[in-house]
Amino acid sequence: MTSIVPTVARMVHFHPSNSSSHPAFEPNAVCAAVIANVLPNGKLNLAVFDGNGASFAMANVPLVQEGEDAPEGGYYAEWMPYQKAVATGETEPVKHAPAPSK
Repeated sequence: MTSIVPTVARMVHFHPSNSSSHPAFEPNAVCAAVIANVLPNGKLNLAVFDGNGASFAMANVPLVQEGEDAPEGGYYAEWMPYQKAVATGETEPVKHAPAPSK
């Protein structure tokens, strides 16, 4: 099992609670989210984006790492498949092009 260290500004997938009454979150939705803060308890504060691109703050979100079970019916964040594949060595990381010379 490979664990990825969360840091501010990284992207994760956010899964709303099955019982969420928030109108922006569809049932079984997977939303893009940016880590805004990593809390001392390992949980995350996120800026979550719905399918229309509107953002919502979500605080104290558990981060489910590879091999861990998602909370039953509750909201959580997890790494995107590409991030997991790079962390396990299954995929080579994409190299960014160098900045153009002036």
